[in-house]
Formats: sequence, structure tokens, C-alpha cells
Amino acid sequence: MGVTPGSVAVGDFVVDGSTVVLTPLGPRAPDVDLVCAPDPVPCTFDVLWLRASGHANAVALDVDEFVRVTRVSHDRCSVHSTGTGTVLANVAMSVLTNGRRTGDLRGEFASRGHVDDTLLARLLADRWGHDRAYLDSVTNGLVVRAEHLFATLVEFTARTAAQGCAGADIVIAAGSGMRDPALVRALTRHVPLRMSDEFGVPTGHKRGYAAALHGFLTRTATTATGLSVGGHRART
Repeated sequence: MGVTPGSVAVGDFVVDGSTVVLTPLGPRAPDVDLVCAPDPVPCTFDVLWLRASGHANAVALDVDEFVRVTRVSHDRCSVHSTGTGTVLANVAMSVLTNGRRTGDLRGEFASRGHVDDTLLARLLADRWGHDRAYLDSVTNGLVVRAEHLFATLVEFTARTAAQGCAGADIVIAAGSGMRDPALVRALTRHVPLRMSDEFGVPTGHKRGYAAALHGFLTRTATTATGLSVGGHRART
């Protein structure tokens, strides 16, 4: 059966770990963390946005701490996570600099390194680890220079994202990961990548657009889509 970690809807708030964020979902729909399952609200935004892009076989790729891929067909919106995004690089940088830096956002380290095949294989064998204990485990017994570590983490994210985008004619990317030139280059090698900016949505603000849509739909009590979302009927 397994265990699905996620968030719990309590009235008009979502309690996720130690963070409480205001959400207009309330009791109307489940809000499960996108690491494990789809949230119908970003899906609703992607349905409208991808259909307006003019590309029949487009997918939306969101790279933040984790990676989310959205596909839209005539009657279904499929949303899933392919694995970690920037979270491992953030953990590694924090450890290496004793907390002085929290990420390799500009790809400064990754751009100078090359992929360590042994480390990459270990990462691909278990793509869901996202903390220091996991990082210690996959690097156990290896001597990897910092720049090679970050280059390998970038390639790992690009490969797992590419698996989720397989078959797409165009991959429209957004999220904080798009600020990393090394990650953008790696993704470009694996998928037909385009930036969301080209389609009217700034790469760093897509979540804000989705939140605004979410608020509007709730405020106006509007049903946005009846598409099947990840095997469940959307209730937004």
C-alpha cells in the first residue's frame, strides 16, 4: 500500500509540516503535496495555458525543489512529479559552505564540473531522497569534487525530468530552476525546451499566476475544469 505524505486541508488553511499557508481550497478539494500527487489548482492553470499555447503535444515542466510535469489531453490532465529538482543542490551547498550559501542558482559550480557516472547511477536508483542523510548515503565511499557533485546533480534532474516529458513536441519550463544556466543547458540536451516567458508567463512567477487564478475561482465559486486529474476527478 505504501504511505503518501502530504498536506491536510483544515478550513481555509493548509497545514504542511511546520508551515501554514492560506489557501482558498477550504473543504472543496484535496490539496496533496506535489512531491507525491497532483494539486488540481496548478493543473487548472496548465489546462488553460497549454491549450492557449497553440501546441497540441506540449507539456509544462516546473522545476523548483521538486520537478512537476503536466500533460493535457482533451479529457484528462495528468500531473506527476519526476523526482528532485534543486533541493539536493541546496542541501549540498548549505553543507559545503556551513550555511553561508543555500544553492548554486547561477550554476557557477556545475558549469565547471563534469558528471560522475557512479554518483549519477546511485541517484537514478533512488530519485526521491531530498535531505542530507540521503546525500551522505549516495556519496558514501566516493571522493567527488564540489563542481563535479553539482554537475552530477544537474544532470540527474535533467534526466529524470526528461523521462517525464518523453514524447512531447515542446516542453515549456518555469520555476526557480530556470535561473540555473547549467540546468537549462542540461535540459536542452534532453528535451525540446522553451521558456515560459515566451508564452506570456515569467518563469519565476508561474505559481503566483496559479494562486491568483485559484483565488478568483474560489471567490466567484466557479468550476474551472471537469477533467480527470491524475486519476481523480478535479473539483476546483
